[in-house]
Amino acid sequence: MNLTYSGMFYDVCSELGAEVRVIGYNAREAVIDEGPWRIEQAPVPGWNDGGWRYHRAELRLVMRLWRAASEFKPDVLVMTDIKDWFLVTLLRLRGIRIIPTMHGALWPVGFPPRGFATRLIEKFNAMFWRHAVDATLCVSPECERQVRQISGKLDSPFFQARAQYVHEDFATVTAPKYASPLVVLYAGRLERAKGPFELLDVASRLNQSHPRKFRWEFAGGGTALEAFRQEVQSRGLESSVVVHGMLKRPQMLEAFNRSHIVAVPTSSTFREGLNKVVVESVVARRPVLTSALSNALDVVGEAVCEVPPDNIAAYGDELIRLAEEPDYWQRKRDACETLRMQFFDRDRSWGAALRGGLEHVMTELARRGKLTQ
Repeated sequence: MNLTYSGMFYDVCSELGAEVRVIGYNAREAVIDEGPWRIEQAPVPGWNDGGWRYHRAELRLVMRLWRAASEFKPDVLVMTDIKDWFLVTLLRLRGIRIIPTMHGALWPVGFPPRGFATRLIEKFNAMFWRHAVDATLCVSPECERQVRQISGKLDSPFFQARAQYVHEDFATVTAPKYASPLVVLYAGRLERAKGPFELLDVASRLNQSHPRKFRWEFAGGGTALEAFRQEVQSRGLESSVVVHGMLKRPQMLEAFNRSHIVAVPTSSTFREGLNKVVVESVVARRPVLTSALSNALDVVGEAVCEVPPDNIAAYGDELIRLAEEPDYWQRKRDACETLRMQFFDRDRSWGAALRGGLEHVMTELARRGKLTQ
């Protein structure tokens, strides 16, 4: 539904007349040459593993960037999320300017790293930001806050970015009106780690305490889809819970249209940047039931019905409040009208942030007579 980061990257680099090498990771190897652009895709063994294998995979990726830089000799590297950011310092030693683009926070908000190894990585990452970074792009204030927290005073600028949508794509989604039963929508992958099974606990509880006050719709695919459907049946929730599976965009918009509120049960096991389901719900004028772990409170907090992190029972308590206090729901819904506009503002897009970061770096390079291409 949103404008893609790759599309914005292409547009900005084309506007600037830049020569571009894109290094991606994919299961299939491929090389595409198109004018001043070269796109290289290759697998990174261990990328989806945990523990030391993942860190080894990140080192392999950085060494791959090193080899590409030896041939291409870039002025600037725009690098997306890794955990061991300090490894990219190797590229800075070649005189390459570094712009990290953070689509995930360094840690789940409220759950900073505690182990020796993770704290050591944090210290190395802090040195990376202090000495090797020229500008940073962030999809949420929390991402910026965490970098500043570990790094202290920084001279390099930060550029905030917001996901961008097209007005016409939401033309069929109308503002909801309060009604009973309240329709609660879950939109996301049906995996145990994502929280949908815990929402069934909430649905069972509310079915008993507030019968016929709530209806649930679950939209999304995933490896646990069939197990989830079986769980709905075993709990006897078929009359109040609908499981759609994966929906195409028109059907997803229809699901938004039927809903009054969207539940986003974020978990402290995952490092969000800014949860996109939260954003799309606000764009669709639907209040959101979520916690600070979504990293959305700084951006759309007035439209959020906030619950404590990792407290699934609180989701039920908040839904009861919404059912019993229509004015509370209306305040959250009304807040969506103003907050949604930032996601149609191209001056606040990731592309605009990228342009700002590149222009900052190019100005510095030109001032020092080091701009090559």
